[in-house]
Amino acid sequence: MMWVMSVCAGRFHTMRQTANTGLRSRKSFFRRKKMKNTFSVKNTGKRIITAALVFALIAMLLPAVSSAATSRKCYTISSGNTPVYRNSGLTARYGTIYGSDELRVLDVTRTYSKVTYPISGGRTKTGYVRTSAILWGTGGNTYTSSAQITTYKRPGGASYGYVSRGDKVMVLGSKNGYTQIKYPIKNGYKYGFVTTTNANRYIIKSGNSGSVSNTRLSYGLYKNSSARISCGFDGYTTTSGRHEGIDFVCYNGAPVYSLTSGKVVRVAYGRNGSQGLSTIAIYDSSANKTVIYLHTNPVSLRAGQSIAKGQKIATQGWRGISSSSGSHTHVEVRSGRQGYAAKSVGDPVLNNANPASYWNAKGYRVQ
Repeated sequence: MMWVMSVCAGRFHTMRQTANTGLRSRKSFFRRKKMKNTFSVKNTGKRIITAALVFALIAMLLPAVSSAATSRKCYTISSGNTPVYRNSGLTARYGTIYGSDELRVLDVTRTYSKVTYPISGGRTKTGYVRTSAILWGTGGNTYTSSAQITTYKRPGGASYGYVSRGDKVMVLGSKNGYTQIKYPIKNGYKYGFVTTTNANRYIIKSGNSGSVSNTRLSYGLYKNSSARISCGFDGYTTTSGRHEGIDFVCYNGAPVYSLTSGKVVRVAYGRNGSQGLSTIAIYDSSANKTVIYLHTNPVSLRAGQSIAKGQKIATQGWRGISSSSGSHTHVEVRSGRQGYAAKSVGDPVLNNANPASYWNAKGYRVQ
């Protein structure tokens, strides 16, 4: 009996050892598996965090590079406060830009521009302003500056830097002795102002092709030495809007001659009075420009007709003008093939480029 118990006890002890060994093996296995899973989770977490940091860094760098490469800076034309809107329709007032605020221009259309401007605490805000609050024009001719020229933040304002000799400069418009330009700076552009004297001398003149003759533009139009300019390009002072051409006067009924050779794109005879605007549009294919004459009494013309420089095309009239006392000839230069003049009265945005270089290239002085 004792032997049986001893054998049973020995077998039980052996079985318990085997069980304990198996239990320890299973615990060790699960512990190793847990450690492996923990290590895998930790590594995966590290990889996710690293990837997120890399993407965040790229996301920060790319916009910075892009915005720097296309940056356009300017100040408002007025030194006073300028309203900002939250929508492009310019109906929801959003804030105020002060005359001392430098803006970054993000987008430009004829009516509104999207800008970023500074606010308190070193922060910035983005909104919409009227394009006329910052620009005199949305496009224009480009010239190479022949000298270093001081630029200004606004007409009569503080210095804004300078245009370097050899810079490619876009002329946007001229008014009251100043010309607005778009000129290059490091990593972008600035919209600034130069005196019109300097613009004509060092920018526009540098873009001339050939020498300027002694023929006055007013004489070329009328072939009469008493003819003169009554309102220059973008020269409105009391009328709202932007003057898109040049007005000339001689006398009512004076012969009007074509300043260029080309083909008639459109002719509208009109009638005397404010509702009867007449138009003669002549396309100059050599320069891809259309010269448009308004308010005249056109002679017999037809679309497609070839016109020679110096050919009589009309007489001075007042078609589209309320009174004969306002008789004059409006001459406008537009890019491309056009049949209609740009709107001047009541339109705050200048659509045509300053035509001085075009007329110089045709052998005229703008006088």
